[in-house]
Amino acid sequence: MEISKNILLHGADDRPFLVDLYPSHQRDNDLIVFCHGFKGFKDWGCWEQMALWWNEQGYHFIKFNYSHNGTTPDKPMDFADLKAFGRNTFSKELFDLEQVLQWANDQKASGQLHYRYLHLIGHSRSGPIVLIKGFEDDQVASVTTWAAVSRLDRFVDDKVIQEWNEKGVIYVFNSRTEQYMPLYRDIYDDFIQNRHRLDLTQLQPKRQLPIHIVHGVQDETVPVEDAFLLKQLFPWANVSVIPGMGHSFGCTHPPAEQLPHQAQQLLRASLAWLHDHFPKP
Repeated sequence: MEISKNILLHGADDRPFLVDLYPSHQRDNDLIVFCHGFKGFKDWGCWEQMALWWNEQGYHFIKFNYSHNGTTPDKPMDFADLKAFGRNTFSKELFDLEQVLQWANDQKASGQLHYRYLHLIGHSRSGPIVLIKGFEDDQVASVTTWAAVSRLDRFVDDKVIQEWNEKGVIYVFNSRTEQYMPLYRDIYDDFIQNRHRLDLTQLQPKRQLPIHIVHGVQDETVPVEDAFLLKQLFPWANVSVIPGMGHSFGCTHPPAEQLPHQAQQLLRASLAWLHDHFPKP
């Protein structure tokens, strides 16, 4: 089975989104599903190189675009639909992830994809997303967070709420694309209405899901303290703190020819933990 890119699925609000599958030639090895972060997309920076790296280690690998991340099927690397970006919510991202997991299950049931355990990896804002899904779905064997936020509502304060009330929208600047990207109040209302599900402090885990929290000491976007806040919520989790590593692991868009040293450190730490907890047969 060869690498398949830009597979079309339908997510929240029946909006189409794209999925990439990197099947391992070792049929019954584990599957990793990777979730990008805020202002991210599946083909950003190092993600393609990392997908191939995991593939070389014998893992099946899936990466995908959230349905409301601002990209479109015909422009998967551009924020071509800012209205969709602005209307994104955490519940929509969880729904999209569920569609990906169901699609992987269907591939397994039909004999197209053979895997043993399913693992989730989430970068930045997707750290809580994969944690929530891991506790909700027993088929998830483990969760790894890369540079994860400890709270999904971390960006909301009284000033933001006042601006939403007055204007209905706030804007975040994307320095790479030089776009002012809208955020409507949908994302906060969704958090409040579904706090029992989306607030990590309110989760009541029914199992000690294996969790690996990886964070860089030099993270300029999400401070390393967030890793230890997550550790307080899930005391059994393993924390790997990598000196000198930033939020994007030295990666840029477009990417360099070779994986940066920081990204290699991240991958090696993640692989070592997986090997310890889920030895290959």
